[in-house]
Amino acid sequence: LIKILAAPIKKIFKLLINAVCGFALLFLANLVGGFFNFAIPVNILTCIVAGAFGIPGVIFLVVVVLFMG
Repeated sequence: LIKILAAPIKKIFKLLINAVCGFALLFLANLVGGFFNFAIPVNILTCIVAGAFGIPGVIFLVVVVLFMG
């Protein structure tokens, strides 16, 4: 029973770690970007991308904002 429950708990924990890292990096990108007149809008879409993909998601958002803005 413990082995059956361990896999979903590991996936939830990994998603939670990605979400925390993504949110922290999104906050840091906006903090540092404020010095360079750069900001990633914080809305539901950017939060989902940063939370689901973590650091690569925030890097993707930075690249998209740089090329679209």
